[in-house]
Amino acid sequence: MTVSSSSLPEYKLKGDDSENNVLSSNLSGPSISFLSPVNHCLQRERKIRQKSTRLGQSRSSGVLQHLLILAMLPFLFLSAFGTADATKVREFDCDPCIDRPSYTIHVIAHGVKDDPFWQRMEAASVQSAMDMRVTLIYDLYDTYDPEQMADDIIATATSSTPPDALIVTIPSEIVEDAIVEALKHVPVFGFNSGYDIAERLGVLGFVAMDEYIGGKEAAKEFMRLTDANMTGALYVNHERGNSALLARRQGYEDALKEVSSDTLVDELEIDPTMEDIQSYLDSALINCSSYESILLGGNRFLEEVSSALQSNGCSSDDTLFGSFDTGAATYAQIATGKLAFTVSQQSHLQAALSVVFAATYATTGKRLARSSEGEFGVWLSGPQIINLRNLPTDTLQTCEASAFPVCPNEMDPDGVSPSACKCQDRSEIVIGGVLHGVTTDPFWDIVFAQARQAADDLGITLRLDRLEPQPSEEIWHAKMASKMINLCNEGVDGLFVTIPSENVVRAIEECQNLNVPVMSVNTGAELSQKLGLIHHISQLEYTAGFGAGKRLIENGMSEGFCLNPEAGNTALVERCKGFEDALAENSIPYLGMISVPLDNEALFTANVEQAIDREGDWDGLGVLTVGASVVSALLSLKERRPALLIGTFDTPDALFQGLEEGTILFGIDQNPFVQGYMPVWLLTLLSHTKQHLQNNFIETGPSYVDESPSEALQVCVLNDFEVCPRPVQENKNQLTRIRPLGLALAAVSLALSTFFGVWVWLNMNRSCIKKSQPLFLGMICIGTFLMASTIIPLGIDDSIVSPDACSRACMAAPWIFSIGFTTAFTALFCKIWRINILMTSSQSFRRVNVTAMDVMKPFAILLTLNVIFLLVWTIVDPMEWERNITSSSADSRSSYGICVLGRSGVSTAMISCLLVVGFCVIVLANYQAYKARRISVEFSESKYVAMCMVVMLQVLLIGIPLSVLVSEDPVPRYFVMTAIIFILTMSLLLLIFVPKMHFVNDEKKGRRKTNSTNVSGLRIVKNPHHQSGLSKKQVNDLENVFKEAETYIGDTTELETLLTKAGINIQKTTPSIFSAAWMSLQYAGSVVGRSQYNEPEEEEKELSLR
Repeated sequence: MTVSSSSLPEYKLKGDDSENNVLSSNLSGPSISFLSPVNHCLQRERKIRQKSTRLGQSRSSGVLQHLLILAMLPFLFLSAFGTADATKVREFDCDPCIDRPSYTIHVIAHGVKDDPFWQRMEAASVQSAMDMRVTLIYDLYDTYDPEQMADDIIATATSSTPPDALIVTIPSEIVEDAIVEALKHVPVFGFNSGYDIAERLGVLGFVAMDEYIGGKEAAKEFMRLTDANMTGALYVNHERGNSALLARRQGYEDALKEVSSDTLVDELEIDPTMEDIQSYLDSALINCSSYESILLGGNRFLEEVSSALQSNGCSSDDTLFGSFDTGAATYAQIATGKLAFTVSQQSHLQAALSVVFAATYATTGKRLARSSEGEFGVWLSGPQIINLRNLPTDTLQTCEASAFPVCPNEMDPDGVSPSACKCQDRSEIVIGGVLHGVTTDPFWDIVFAQARQAADDLGITLRLDRLEPQPSEEIWHAKMASKMINLCNEGVDGLFVTIPSENVVRAIEECQNLNVPVMSVNTGAELSQKLGLIHHISQLEYTAGFGAGKRLIENGMSEGFCLNPEAGNTALVERCKGFEDALAENSIPYLGMISVPLDNEALFTANVEQAIDREGDWDGLGVLTVGASVVSALLSLKERRPALLIGTFDTPDALFQGLEEGTILFGIDQNPFVQGYMPVWLLTLLSHTKQHLQNNFIETGPSYVDESPSEALQVCVLNDFEVCPRPVQENKNQLTRIRPLGLALAAVSLALSTFFGVWVWLNMNRSCIKKSQPLFLGMICIGTFLMASTIIPLGIDDSIVSPDACSRACMAAPWIFSIGFTTAFTALFCKIWRINILMTSSQSFRRVNVTAMDVMKPFAILLTLNVIFLLVWTIVDPMEWERNITSSSADSRSSYGICVLGRSGVSTAMISCLLVVGFCVIVLANYQAYKARRISVEFSESKYVAMCMVVMLQVLLIGIPLSVLVSEDPVPRYFVMTAIIFILTMSLLLLIFVPKMHFVNDEKKGRRKTNSTNVSGLRIVKNPHHQSGLSKKQVNDLENVFKEAETYIGDTTELETLLTKAGINIQKTTPSIFSAAWMSLQYAGSVVGRSQYNEPEEEEKELSLR
């Protein structure tokens, strides 16, 4: 993606109107004694005014003086506006929005990979790239290697796929040459090293500490700490040839020699590649006591140098030791008194903002103007002296060492160790804004849009409302002041404001008293300075107006006037004042400043016509409008006065058409984009890191637009450079995390069902299993297996399959569960029903033959009904899976997947039928279990069936309401449904099969205790709880009779005969004996047919003597 491939006409970029912040004094270090930035800017404007006044008062000074002033103007404007971009603006694509992830930013720095300082720098850059959603490539080196760095810069810039912007450090001359070549191909920004040559090379923006001033401030701190003049000083350089370290040394030396020219400053170089650095330093610093101060150019070898000083007996009382840069070891040395101070360059700010500047330019073409503060036009991150008086807190030190991690990042910059600093949840940061831009003024559209875009990029909470037009400026500004006070009382973490008049000053002062950082933007530079705000972000208003007047004069203006839609706005008044002075300098009559309405074309025309009061086409008359809101009305006026020369501030929609048609000469772009975007960034960084730029005045313009940009760029301007929405972090409430738990529960139930089924097959010849009817036990295992399998389709959603597959899973679940449920509980019903039939026949002394297949008919009927209902449901009106927005989701970012019934009533009808069938199965099973409640457990499980029913009832009473309550949250709904199925299957399996396993185990070991005796295959139960009237002798006789019987007992007469032989008189008082014996014989006959009882393979019969 090559920026230079664009063939756009030159479009100079607007300056930025950012907001200024107030920071409480305890957050910053000692003040640094260089010229106040705002003073510098305002003084420059005053000089221009003074020149204009002198020319107006003394025009007899001659042509020479006039020419001299004209010759100086290009230099003045160059200083004010910055040089033209070395690389043309690339063709933008904002239709329908800017796709930031398609842009690549490449950082090539001279730092080494294992240096914690550069690891933190990289981490800060990575976080900014994540915030801006651009692709970032970051290059560091194994050792300091400027030659390789230069080669990499050229190779990157000239590759077939160059980055959209390049960010570099400039540590040496060879890198300078590489940057000159790179600028022919890509935009280049810089940070950290090379601040003094970046502008000369054509670098578009640079964030760094003024290294030379940093060295001077270090020397001043040394001199503050000692009363005597220094005769000897040492500078320790750990990167030979690094221009930044050399500048620090030079500043250090110059400041010392300003006090005493006899001071000698020596330099000690450390080669990072040497094997034993500690031994080298111990030897090199053996005469350290001869120096009053030792300054380390960076803290990479801080501990080694400190150790060498101690080993050579150089205490802090005799030799002061200072350093550059910060870190845990540096702060520890200050706390223990070994290190007097360190000079912070606020490296996090350098790394973070350089990426923001480069990404903003690459995606929008917008950037800050060069800074007029200092000598080299850079954005200053330092110097800042840190000593024992303003040593950061332990928490702040820890977070700085971890590069101020932002949630969810919880790692140290090395990417290996977990961070000791709690990550910052940016949503907890609240930034407020109060601007005078009303809803009807189009200039402010982009300011508000970009403030909100910055808040979205950073993930912070923004409190910014736009005012409606007010009846008067007093009411307007009073409402602004009220909003400011309210926001500060609510405890915002930062506030950006405009200062259109002194009416809002008191409100700002109240916010300062509450220690709320405040920045000003757009208007109010002088008031911002008086209030002591950290930043004022705007263009130089007077200079912009002065330049506009010069341009109109060059285009033939012989008379001029200024249109002001906000007469009380100090910034707009400054523009008109600059315009007036430009006309005065050239002896052009100034017709005055005319107040016009913001949004009333008829009244606008009337006011202007009345003020000018002349007919004709207004030939030679020029007008400068200082607000974008009146451009359309002004163009309508031009239709009546076609010779009117028009210049305007800002870039409203009508400007581009006016430039193409020639009805407007130029527009002045103050870069409202940056005025909205940057204050949110700067305040957020300040709140999180306590770091801020040292520039008080952040200039955003002016830049002059005298040609219409490309259509693509016009689209960007018209839609306020809208960024494509961040991929919605939708909470789909998918089952990814809960699914393994559900599958684990299903696996347990499936495994137990399989285990018990195999166990029944292996033990089917055991007496206990035969009595329990193995066919029905197997059906119970199959039923629970199917019910447990239902958990699998219930756990299917669009996180693993397509929506169509999810719809199929929706129908699979009721099929599997319904058939499994019917199978298991019908088996229970049939099993107990068969026992009850035999019991009933024994009581009536009838012999009946009931096979397993006889009682399978109900199962077949119920299963057939289930299949019919399910088929109709599936074919006619199946369930479908769909994703819906959660009703409680305010931003539509929370949704849930759910199986919904079909569109007709067939689904409801079929579900009702299935529920009726299931209910019938349960009722029938419970009824038969109740009837069999007195039969031995070896025949019937009525006791455990009842327990199972109780468990199921409890689970359903709790589970069904819960599943309804969480119907819009698939995770708890899936858990509830899985738990219901798991508890149901496990209770059925354990209650039915565990007792039987106990019986079989006792039978195998011969430990089974019983109140019965075996009589030739017929067990006579001796039940003391029933008054049967049998004596022990009668029981023994009955046992012998059965042993002697060799023929099949075919009817009740034969049984009566046998009992009589045993001496048991069958009377009405003992009918239970006869009935129980007959039932036992009937049950045996139904199992073994007509076999002889004395055969060893015959099933054991039980005679329950009740």
